[in-house]
Amino acid sequence: MKRAARKGGFFVQLFSPIAMTANVFREDIKHCLAVGMNDHVGKPLNLDEVLLKLNTWLV
Repeated sequence: MKRAARKGGFFVQLFSPIAMTANVFREDIKHCLAVGMNDHVGKPLNLDEVLLKLNTWLV
């Protein structure tokens, strides 16, 4: 569900969905990305990983 807005001829992404699941198998991560997530964070959460991924997509 990636939505984008056109600004000056360029598309600007309005939000960056990140999947958080208990499933961390490679196939599960690929599925999350295939359905529109920008990234994946597995459980149990590692705060440093969460902050790194949020920083990647929100900055």
